[in-house]
Amino acid sequence: MNANSHERENGILWIQGRGQIFCNAAGRIDYISGVFFDISEHKEVEEALRQSEEKYRLLVNQIPSVVFQSYTDWSLDCLDRKIESLTGYAKEDFDLRRLKWCDLIPAEEMDYVKHTFVDALKTSHTSYVQEHRIRKKSGEYAWVQCRGQIFLDDKGKVAYVSGVTFDITQRKQAEKALQESERLYRLLAENVSDVIWTADLNMRLTYVSPSVKFLRGFTPEEVMAQSIEEILTPASIELARKTFADGMALERSAPDPGRSWTLELEQLRKDGSTVWVEVKASFLRDEQGRPVGILGVTRDISKQQGSRT
Repeated sequence: MNANSHERENGILWIQGRGQIFCNAAGRIDYISGVFFDISEHKEVEEALRQSEEKYRLLVNQIPSVVFQSYTDWSLDCLDRKIESLTGYAKEDFDLRRLKWCDLIPAEEMDYVKHTFVDALKTSHTSYVQEHRIRKKSGEYAWVQCRGQIFLDDKGKVAYVSGVTFDITQRKQAEKALQESERLYRLLAENVSDVIWTADLNMRLTYVSPSVKFLRGFTPEEVMAQSIEEILTPASIELARKTFADGMALERSAPDPGRSWTLELEQLRKDGSTVWVEVKASFLRDEQGRPVGILGVTRDISKQQGSRT
């Protein structure tokens, strides 16, 4: 039995009593013989362990991921029930080994998962990061990122893997949407006759569409390396700089997200000739609406200019 017999100067003294009951001829208790052990230190260790486990459980519950320990047969121990919202399967399916992690990985991604694990074993850190799909109970697919640390036994064999698994489905969907948007933008930029371009606030180009080659004879790479003096005639440089300076001054006194300007400028071509263009430009802005660059569209108006003369 355990009992707290009396208070010590600095707290409770825990004791453990072990005894043997002795009875008389009538079967009644005559006396008890035994010993008492001071187990206060043991109890303090138990309490410290309990508090540590409670803090660990709280931490695990707050982490937006599945905390796991896995083994060489692909079986999985999960420290909470987040595995259920990730996969749609009950935690007990994994606890009782009715399901293993490999059961959820599509066959076409299994080689990648195995190779990243094997590659990690070849390093001194034996840690890895994987991003792959899993098939949920509903039949839908989810993207996950697994971060694991491989632990070896005294013979250098894999004992287990401890790690976390994040649901990154939304991030992957956003990346795919962005890639599709960029693909459509490139398709548009490569097939329109107008030149689409961006520049920083120092009027240095940061992007120019391929159609610039038809307008000026230079490739986009050549144009990106050019200074403004290699792009515009002196008179057009003066006009462009004045318009930009006026726009920046207006922004400081009266910011306007819809502010834009239209200019007619004379650009230099690779063959030594010039071409008149119409430039429509506006500010690129950050999340606070502050100018961080310039977006422009340049159109060949040399025919219109010719008809005026």
